[in-house]
Amino acid sequence: MAIIKKEGSQSDTIFVFPSEIAARLWLEAALDILETESLPAYRFIAWDRFKEQAIRSTVSGKQPVSSRLRKLYAHSLVKRNTEKKTRLFTELIPEPYAENGAIFAPWIATILPSLALWERRMGTKAEIDTESRDLATLKKDYTTFLESHGLFEPSWQKPPLKDSGNRFIVFFPEAIEDYHEYDQLIASASFIETISVEHALSQRGEKEAFLSTYPTTREELSGTALAIEKLLQEGVCPETIAISVPDIETSFPYLSRELNLRGIPFDLRSGTMLTALPAARLFSLIQECVSSDFSFQAIKALLLDRLIPWKDRKTAESLVTFGIKAHCVTSWKEEDEKIDVWEAAFNEPDLGASSSLKTWYRVLRDHLFSMTTSKSFTEIRKTYFSFKNRFLIMENLSQEENDVLGRCLVELSNLSALEQLYPEILPDMPWAFFVSVLNDTRYVPQRAQGGVSIFPYRVAAGTPFVHHFILDASQSHSTVVYQELPFLRQDRRLRLGLSDTDASSAFFGIYRLSGAHWSFAEHTFAGYSTPHGYFSTIPATKPELSDPFHAEARFFINPAELPDRRYPIQKDGLANWKSRLNPGRFSFINAPFSDKSDELVNRIKSRQMDGDLVRVSQKDLDDFSICNARWFLSKILKLKRQERDAALFNERNLGLLVHSALREVYSRILKTDKAFLSSNIETYYTWAEDCAKNAAAEHTEFQGPLAAPLIALFSSRVADNIKTILNLDAETLDNAIPKFLEEKLSFKDDGMCYYGEIDRISLTQEDSSLILIDYKTGKVAGAADYLPIILDEQTDEQALKNYQIPMYIFLVENALKDLPEGQFVREAWFADISNKKYSPIVTDKKHKGFKNLRNRLTRTEFDPAMKAFRETANRFSTAVLALNFTKPQHLLRKECTKCDFFRICRTRYLVEDS
Repeated sequence: MAIIKKEGSQSDTIFVFPSEIAARLWLEAALDILETESLPAYRFIAWDRFKEQAIRSTVSGKQPVSSRLRKLYAHSLVKRNTEKKTRLFTELIPEPYAENGAIFAPWIATILPSLALWERRMGTKAEIDTESRDLATLKKDYTTFLESHGLFEPSWQKPPLKDSGNRFIVFFPEAIEDYHEYDQLIASASFIETISVEHALSQRGEKEAFLSTYPTTREELSGTALAIEKLLQEGVCPETIAISVPDIETSFPYLSRELNLRGIPFDLRSGTMLTALPAARLFSLIQECVSSDFSFQAIKALLLDRLIPWKDRKTAESLVTFGIKAHCVTSWKEEDEKIDVWEAAFNEPDLGASSSLKTWYRVLRDHLFSMTTSKSFTEIRKTYFSFKNRFLIMENLSQEENDVLGRCLVELSNLSALEQLYPEILPDMPWAFFVSVLNDTRYVPQRAQGGVSIFPYRVAAGTPFVHHFILDASQSHSTVVYQELPFLRQDRRLRLGLSDTDASSAFFGIYRLSGAHWSFAEHTFAGYSTPHGYFSTIPATKPELSDPFHAEARFFINPAELPDRRYPIQKDGLANWKSRLNPGRFSFINAPFSDKSDELVNRIKSRQMDGDLVRVSQKDLDDFSICNARWFLSKILKLKRQERDAALFNERNLGLLVHSALREVYSRILKTDKAFLSSNIETYYTWAEDCAKNAAAEHTEFQGPLAAPLIALFSSRVADNIKTILNLDAETLDNAIPKFLEEKLSFKDDGMCYYGEIDRISLTQEDSSLILIDYKTGKVAGAADYLPIILDEQTDEQALKNYQIPMYIFLVENALKDLPEGQFVREAWFADISNKKYSPIVTDKKHKGFKNLRNRLTRTEFDPAMKAFRETANRFSTAVLALNFTKPQHLLRKECTKCDFFRICRTRYLVEDS
């Protein structure tokens, strides 16, 4: 900049910039501008540093208050407010929330620096409301605290701006948020000069502004990377290029990927909240463990975090596995006594917890408890190092992770130092306070030299970059508004004459000074957006740059279109792919097994054959008709999704209890009354309650200390579900005989052995018709699920969405010995327990009790479903005998997406909806 070249040789001239980054970068640039090897750093300073130097002369002997000290004070103040019978505050901390007022402490800490400005704006206004009284009380109390400890609040001071013999040049005051508070002082100071954005643009000759538009943010990011790549190819040094990104937390992962793919070096110059970094996550995970009384989710998150360097990771993982088996979901209270769910599980001999596992958990629990209940920050340091030495191997951390952890401990040391100086404001829960400080602390890693600099929007405004790319120039993300006293309600701000200041144009002007390249995406990650009004008169362009990745994609579609160039990562990727090609490799997804594996043939025989007959169940056909490969992986290889959570009693468990209890109730009805008699329903209700209790007590699938109390609680729900069925039968099947209960049927035919188990078959005494009933506590199939679907129009292959009713009808008509020859099943129903109704799939449409029979099928209308069932069974048998479990060509993407095995066969990443 010309002004630096002109004034830089004057040793008494100090340049003041809006931000620390701008000051530091201009110091580096001034070395080249002035052609010198060194310059004093104090000659290039940020606005905040300029104010601090002026203030120091008025507060000699005092120390500035820090953000940590403000927060400690706010917590102490809230505690005093809670303890007082007459509250200090009525609106800042509303009375209903006073007992839990700690949640207001962080917010109160943020408004402390603004209290002097609020007081000046209030002046002598007569209108004093409860909020004003609260703020005045807060200001008075905070002032007393500061004075009693020799502290001062920097933002409260009004520097006198005395002439010390130095000359100051303040750049771009329009971009400085609180400059208006000092503008009159500065205007009257002859030794201070200001350089406005408008003046700088006029001196330099305002550059033409350009706006590139893209359909989507993804294209905007790749287009920016291509534009930077073009500059680098032209010989531009990457250190002279910058990118400013609004909402950098969202965009950076995608932007960094685009730059990495193209081999463009970059340097992220933005801080990250400490607790967002994996190494610093340890402290919040520990807090969650203790605060949740060592719940399974908290223990799992802590012990399975791969970036925590556990000494005994095997035991840590074993504890999680044990928690899944024993359903250690959460601890609980009994008569005000806390019950540790893990200890309760250890005490159950059937669960088989080893003594070493018990000891490891208890030592871990004690260490975590000691840390989180420490009474001081100094004690936290002591207990943390004890925990670290017992459980962690710090040598396994990378240098970057070690630096992050080190920064956390620096914050802890700072808090420990503060508690020595100000013991009266020590918080009740030091560990929770420490974690909250980490949540508020932004960490900037050691800067790696070289590469394109990436900044959050506004931070690098007014910096000496030759090329500056500003992304997402939308109305929402590029608008900069400064707001005085934002903690006040809008109506109160208006009453004090406060207004918002739109500094957007100032920042646009500053960016234009450093060769700005603006871009805008019509469709962002958050939805559609519009460009900022600043660009309404600026022509927008749609860049078209050659992208080797797009060229590669076109080449795979049409090999005649050879790419003109490729990135190293593309070349390496192709080479790696070629090196791993195995022409002789076999995939069951693409071809039948045939004679590839004798072991597989033997497994098929043991699990799916009765001699020479193929075993066929409804579940087999349900899975097979969707995808042969899915059936093979689940049924033959016995693969299943790994349980990673300790679940509570679920609907599946409930369904098993209900089925078991219903069998017992209807067995008693058949034995005692020979038929269902609605006149005896009160007796049946009593049986239902007894059977529900017995079923719950005998249930062994759900283990662990929570099993007994949960199952006992579920017994009443089981009884209610049984009563639902009893009520339905009283209305619809009175006097019917529950002839077959959980009847296991099998039938051999055409090289197959069909088998299944039917919940109940009732026999009506009026016309001796059989009614098939299947109990459902969850989702119930509808008649539409039994309409055949054409899989392949060339072969006319058909399938059903559900094979349960066809399988049951087929088995009853062919395998039930007591069925008169030639009799067909004309009634097949689902008992929809959740909705308290029978849902008939097959019915003669004349049965009493059914009010709405739309979309139900007669037995004749159900024949196409029976035909599709037999065709699918034949295809299944043929596939099993041929060891053909290839992926079907008609498979839809949505089926792959919800499949448990998509990471194994990986078809999800290739298939498209047909």
